Amino acid sequence: MKIKELASFLEYLYPKDNAEEWDPVGFSLSYKNMLVRGVITCLDVTKEIVNFAIENNYNFIVSHHPFLFYEDLNEELNTYFYKKEIYELCKKHKISLFSLHTNYDSDKNGTSYQVAKFLNLFDSPAHKELKTVSKYAYCFKDNLSVSELAKAAKNSYKIDSLATNVSDLDAKFNSFCIIAGSGASEISQLKRQYKIDLFLSSDFKWSDYLFYDQSKINFLEIAHLQESVFALDLARLLNQHFPDLKVKAINQISLPYKLI
Repeated sequence: MKIKELASFLEYLYPKDNAEEWDPVGFSLSYKNMLVRGVITCLDVTKEIVNFAIENNYNFIVSHHPFLFYEDLNEELNTYFYKKEIYELCKKHKISLFSLHTNYDSDKNGTSYQVAKFLNLFDSPAHKELKTVSKYAYCFKDNLSVSELAKAAKNSYKIDSLATNVSDLDAKFNSFCIIAGSGASEISQLKRQYKIDLFLSSDFKWSDYLFYDQSKINFLEIAHLQESVFALDLARLLNQHFPDLKVKAINQISLPYKLI
């Protein structure tokens, strides 16, 4: 199978038209007519992942976040200069870079749904999906405390600390929304429309914290790496449809910084 054929299959499942206008999904670097020797699924394209691909004969990397965001390649490589070495390595070894970002997030079984699955929230007998207008959030009813959710997140993502504005960590809540990635833009609307008790999201700014404090909006903030579930789900899907294809999910569940 050629790389362009596998890319077409992925775009059939997650159409480009479902991505946000600002989101440059698809190829950042392509050798479309080459045969697929192996696929790596990951959250971000890093030097470590590219070196793994080279050493293990993978030539197609499918990341959640696009490797290139700027329209001008030189501007991107000069601004995020670590990318220049990665880009040159991929060119030298003819490794194609492809991404499924907001077109995957917006799928009904997209990132937020996969986070709930990764946290084993469906195991609860009280779990019940709550339908909303949001195409990015997974909302549900249950009977859970921040302490229980934090424990699940820490165990699943191997992280030591989370942020919350809830004072009583053992108090039970009944309605929840997971918004993978940066969910601040949707939280206000979902709170007003559906009276959600607790939001799980990431990448809040100071103004967001202030707004939630003043508006009595409860949150549990998990680092952006919550989106690493993408790699696991996409690898599962590729194995299901192409059992003879060599696929490696690199589940990046370590923060690129440490708390001290």
